[in-house]
Amino acid sequence: MAAIIIFALNAVAQSVPPLINYQGRLTDQTGSPLAAGVYALQFRLWDSPTATNGIDLIWGQQQNVTVQANGVFNVILGSPGGTSLIGPIPQVNNLAYAFNGSNCFLGVTVAISNTVPILNQIEIFPRQQLLSVPYALFAAIAGTAGIATNAILAGSVAAGSITTASLAPSSVTFSNLATRTVGTTAPMGGIAISASCGASSTVTNLTVTLSTTGRPVFVGLIPDGSAKAAYLGYGSPDTTRMSLTISLLRDGTVISQALQEFQSGAINPYNMEPVGMVNTVDLAPAGTHNYTVQISNLTANVGLFYSKLVAYEL
Repeated sequence: MAAIIIFALNAVAQSVPPLINYQGRLTDQTGSPLAAGVYALQFRLWDSPTATNGIDLIWGQQQNVTVQANGVFNVILGSPGGTSLIGPIPQVNNLAYAFNGSNCFLGVTVAISNTVPILNQIEIFPRQQLLSVPYALFAAIAGTAGIATNAILAGSVAAGSITTASLAPSSVTFSNLATRTVGTTAPMGGIAISASCGASSTVTNLTVTLSTTGRPVFVGLIPDGSAKAAYLGYGSPDTTRMSLTISLLRDGTVISQALQEFQSGAINPYNMEPVGMVNTVDLAPAGTHNYTVQISNLTANVGLFYSKLVAYEL
């Protein structure tokens, strides 16, 4: 039995399903169409126009197709209704594996003719070489390294498809990074900065909220930016010896604590410590956290002045 195969390949560009629409016409050796009915056809993709070794077989599937009176049939290769043929590796009905090489040839074999098995099954020759449609040629150019001017930016990128290994060294510059959000409440990647505690010797305003990814978080005190000196210590002359405990808290739990002792005198009536000494690195779990400052043994003359609390993920 001989046959003439005429086919058309269609691809859907949006989701790129691993399917090929195939249309052909079966005839006998005289060119007359085969009888209408249901035929079992075997479709194979080879990397050679003539080779028959298993190593040359890329993909294979048997499909039941309905042949019209004029010999014309239509089938969707790769559809779940087909049966994988033994030999291709991987042995799956997935055409996504089939087009990694430079050449691909389609061979067709009639296995069953109207419920009658063909005893001597012979693949129809010549095999049909699968060629590019015009716009696929442009897609090949766009995918070539170094030809950036011919590429069109994709409308979207699948999540997780761009990895560190895909980036060239030093390709992401500082100007390409997202701007950090700054405020008393900051999202992931932002910098949370509180209001100033002012000169009241209290810590009322030193509270921030920061969303984190699970990386370490720097937490500490900084000057509030006013013309006043930011300090921890005496606010006026006092000869009393005073111990002061300052704590940094995350979600109400102490994450860092320091003890400061102060005693003024005639030579140095104002005993101060810079607020920059109060800081820590917090190993916070991913999530949204509230950071606060707590000071014990506060008196009218001892406390924290002109400072802010800052927290940001490293």
